[in-house]
Amino acid sequence: MIQVVCTIWGTEYDASYVNTMVRAVRKYYGGDLIFVCISEDLAIKVDPGVIVRPFPDIGVDFRALVGRCLPKLSIFVEGALPESDVKTVYIDLDTMIFGDIGRIASMLDDKNDLFLMEILPAWVCRVIQFARRVFPPFDITYGANSSVMVFYPRSFHWLGELYKQLGPILIKPELDPARVAFPVSGWVFRSDQRFISYFARKHIKIVPSRLAAKFRDEWSSYLTPWIARARGLIPAVRKRRENFVVVTFNNPGLKRDLIKGYQEGGLVKLKIPFAYWGNQRHATLTKYLIWARAKFSDYWET
Repeated sequence: MIQVVCTIWGTEYDASYVNTMVRAVRKYYGGDLIFVCISEDLAIKVDPGVIVRPFPDIGVDFRALVGRCLPKLSIFVEGALPESDVKTVYIDLDTMIFGDIGRIASMLDDKNDLFLMEILPAWVCRVIQFARRVFPPFDITYGANSSVMVFYPRSFHWLGELYKQLGPILIKPELDPARVAFPVSGWVFRSDQRFISYFARKHIKIVPSRLAAKFRDEWSSYLTPWIARARGLIPAVRKRRENFVVVTFNNPGLKRDLIKGYQEGGLVKLKIPFAYWGNQRHATLTKYLIWARAKFSDYWET
């Protein structure tokens, strides 16, 4: 059995995103499933069989943290999910499913592991983990992507407790001035995936890039769209793309209402924020691609 979880708040996403995800998972996976949607709207019109749960109480209005996507950390809070000892796959609603999620869930053998998607190549994470084992003072963080996560909820209830403790302080610093002075607070609390990457750094493993990809990294190029198109003609690249289980569209220019309007063979320019290390200011880079409508735009019509 696999427990599949998503979160939804605000107006950017609606029930159709949840239902599309549920139907895609069922299309490719034939085993027993539990679907859970953590939503601020308990009357959300989702498909039958989807369990709707509220965001857990953290002592303050969680909506004050949505700009950082920190409410996604609710999935780790004890009692937020109906099952705590079942393999759980979290999937962002802007992620497309093209294969059997059982292939991703099957990687989780150790209940103390937490699988996320890569940002830097996965071998960097493995090197960091090895270095930490042989030389414990080497305790740097591998920043991973939280669009897809695989874990056993009970093993990470402590992470949910940490969110409940620190979340309110981000909204009301006067609650605990000493905690606000936490030395890495500027980096750790800017997003849910940084929070997870730091506090769960000793548990993180990476979903192999043969199973999960970020669209903007796999299908686009910084220099010219023709490089991206030529890369797609390489047999090994085409074979890898056919085997992806999930592809996440974590970029403002790749949201559903935009990509449904992109035309086959059309030029798409993506603005990629680039943060200088230790600085909250961002530069903007541009990546290019030639759109393939049938593969991606039509996904939302199913």
